[in-house]
Amino acid sequence: MKHLLCKILFWDDPAQGAFFGLTLLITVPWFWLLWIFRNNDTIRLLWDPDFSGNLLSKSFVAIPILVALLILTYAAFLCVRILPQVWQNPENWGKRSLMATGAILLAASAVFIFWVIIKALNTLRPDLLQEQARSYTGIAERIGIHGDGWGWFALAGITMLVIAYFLIGKIISRSAGVSCRDLIGKSVIALWSLVIASYVFFAVMALNATAKYHAAVAELSEYFGRPLAATALAEVYYNGREPDAVFWNTLKEIEANVPKVDSHVEHKFESGDDYGLVLGYPDAILPESLYAKWKTWFQANENLRKLARMLEQPLPPDERPYQDDKLPSQMLLPESMVLCRQLARWELWRLRFALEDGDIQAAKQTLQRMENICAYQRNDSFLIGNLVWIAIEHMRYQAISKVISSKGIETEWLVEQSRKFSDLEGMVPEIQQISIYGEAFFAIKTLELKSSMGKDEFGRSNVKLSALRWILPQAWWNLASNVEGLARVFMIFDWSDFPGAESDNLFVPMLSSALKTAGSTKFPSLIAELRILRGLIEAELIKRKDGNYPERMENLPLDPFSGQPLRYKMGPCVVSVPVFKKTEPKYEIIMEQRTIEAIQIWSTGPDGIDDGGIMKSPEYGSDEKKKDDFRLIIKLE
Repeated sequence: MKHLLCKILFWDDPAQGAFFGLTLLITVPWFWLLWIFRNNDTIRLLWDPDFSGNLLSKSFVAIPILVALLILTYAAFLCVRILPQVWQNPENWGKRSLMATGAILLAASAVFIFWVIIKALNTLRPDLLQEQARSYTGIAERIGIHGDGWGWFALAGITMLVIAYFLIGKIISRSAGVSCRDLIGKSVIALWSLVIASYVFFAVMALNATAKYHAAVAELSEYFGRPLAATALAEVYYNGREPDAVFWNTLKEIEANVPKVDSHVEHKFESGDDYGLVLGYPDAILPESLYAKWKTWFQANENLRKLARMLEQPLPPDERPYQDDKLPSQMLLPESMVLCRQLARWELWRLRFALEDGDIQAAKQTLQRMENICAYQRNDSFLIGNLVWIAIEHMRYQAISKVISSKGIETEWLVEQSRKFSDLEGMVPEIQQISIYGEAFFAIKTLELKSSMGKDEFGRSNVKLSALRWILPQAWWNLASNVEGLARVFMIFDWSDFPGAESDNLFVPMLSSALKTAGSTKFPSLIAELRILRGLIEAELIKRKDGNYPERMENLPLDPFSGQPLRYKMGPCVVSVPVFKKTEPKYEIIMEQRTIEAIQIWSTGPDGIDDGGIMKSPEYGSDEKKKDDFRLIIKLE
């Protein structure tokens, strides 16, 4: 036992022990990185903001400093315990200089290498290190490091590490009176053998994973029938139509001169009355004086009339910067999506005024403009654009439900609308497939460009991850393996097939909450409302034939959430109505529950539970269950 302890602690060979300790100090970070990238659970755990106050952020800030201090402490130990004659003899100033140089190089190389690791991880997850990441970026910008420069920066750190390692080893050997060869014992050879073996193993694994990743992307392109390229995405978006930037610029200029929905900014009439929230509530009950001023202002506004005229024809596509060398996030134009929502809200007010005035022709023109807005938005090739389209369609369906029972609406018009809804439902699977293709392009190309771009979309210094692939093959292998898995995940028919957060892929849990929930809920809700509208039109046609709405309806379309026929009821109906009430110095919105007589058809919603057609989110802290039914109604006189 004593002999074993002497061997382990290098009792009889302090020089070999010192060199083994130095080797261990250098190789431990390598094995630490192997542990980090060995599986995705470890990476996700360290990225979890709730994990010990973001352990990764705190530890990565401290690690370079800690390693540097350990190395300097170790160098001091060598100076005091192993090399006393070097420091006691004034003639050995050269050795002292070499020793100090080796220690400084060793400490500096640690800082260099860990800085590159921090920046590389920050490139994949920009919010990872927050303030620390921004400070590192600032340093990189000041010294002009970006792109391939990070690879050379890391290589410089490794070179300094190698020089410092052999330089300190040489000093140890000369001071202890042993040859350099004698310092390299079995333990040192074993450590370096493990490092070399793991490097070769992960390099081979990385090359294999990269080949599989390229094959998966090729299979994904074949699955969609088009390559994952910006030019192909542009063909999907434009769909043979010519973009018209002048039209959209004009539309935006006009829209900029009318009020916006804004709950935080007070807009006022000349008389001092608030109207900032009015636009967002076209069903609101307003005080007569406020409503009269609002209607007068609305109908007299020349900019609103210009907007209406521009929407009377199909909307041309806006120009988008589809370029293969740009991040997909730079191709999105969220301002046009916001604009379409705004335009739809104006049309809802036009519809209200038209119905109040008994002008059915104006109401039909309003519905046509809303249809033109929806037709433009549904051509978007990204899911976020489709979600905006679905939201605007919801506004349009609410508007149509108000018109169905209006006097003067022709039966032929109702039948034509029902046919259009049936055709649109048939288009939903294709639209959903395009959104899946768009999101696959967005995810895969973002990861590809993040690995090859030297600056981010804001022009800031960034790590070109491909420049580091041979320095950290274990990270290369992990990234390539996960991108391959991500590419295969998108080979789905609709969003309900997208895996949830339980996936062992690194990227899927980051995307699942946004993609799976939005895609698998919103598209079925659209289908549900289309079928509800067809049911309401059928009820109205029965009334026009028999003189009364039916007490019950047989053969209603199936609810896409429950798989059962949609629910139908005639009689008392509870609705939530926004009411504007004056509270000095402005109006506020009060949501009031009221019971009216109506025809209602509804879907159970995503939870599959029949809540009587009610959609209501519980108040914060309440134990009340969320109600998520989708419903449309026809008010009875």
